[in-house]
Amino acid sequence: MKMGMVPPLSGWDHNAFKDSNGAFIRTEIWACLAPGCPDVACKYVYEDACVDHGAQSEGTIAAVFVAAVERAAFVEKDLRKLVEIGFSRIPADSRVAQSVRTVIECYDKGMDYKSARDLVLAQNADIGDGWFQAPSNIAYVVIGLLWGEGDFKKSMLYAINCGDDTDCTGGTLGAIFLPLYDITDFLYFIGSVFAPMIAIQIADFFILKQNKEASAFSIKNLIIWLVGFVLYRMLMNVDIIIGNTLPDMIITIMICVAFSKLGNLKEKRG
Repeated sequence: MKMGMVPPLSGWDHNAFKDSNGAFIRTEIWACLAPGCPDVACKYVYEDACVDHGAQSEGTIAAVFVAAVERAAFVEKDLRKLVEIGFSRIPADSRVAQSVRTVIECYDKGMDYKSARDLVLAQNADIGDGWFQAPSNIAYVVIGLLWGEGDFKKSMLYAINCGDDTDCTGGTLGAIFLPLYDITDFLYFIGSVFAPMIAIQIADFFILKQNKEASAFSIKNLIIWLVGFVLYRMLMNVDIIIGNTLPDMIITIMICVAFSKLGNLKEKRG
């Protein structure tokens, strides 16, 4: 663009990544600006995607598909209809459309998700180097939606187990499910697992200056993590203005430091 090459040419000319996942993974923000309005969302997503993916690339088409599904999810709860809404916004002869159609046909025939994944993979082997390309990864998102049958965890596992660009497929599924279902409990569970774990790492590395690379396992840290996990679940029932993650991490760090100092005192007395 600095050279005067304006969109969509800026995203097309000499761009080996125009059919990749870079555009559809950043569509989520438009859900907040046009919920329930897939046509409006698709317009702005196209303007966004064509800057670095061109006009009719598979990367831009994939972004439009995802945008339509994510925005429609605010008002439509039928997963099959959501896929059809996305399908209706893209060219029928595009590789994204062909990949989605392949997945739908496999699902309707009662095939397992791995067989559907293998067909899609073979179908798109000629795009780029066969990996990290939008048509296949959009198909994996649809595999998660269809085979998961409305179960958030199952859908994530189906899509992610297809491999390839798993942060894009998993993130996109999460964005689709967020307006569909209340996944608050799942998010709290993730927080209760990782908050004390990160707190222990902060305490060990930055405060106590301990190098645990040579140690495969630490009973002490496992116990502290368990305490932090239980504490997090308890703090969920307390109304704290800053939330419960930060207080849990602070207390867990304090426990780590206290355990370390007690251990040092015992060594000196011994």
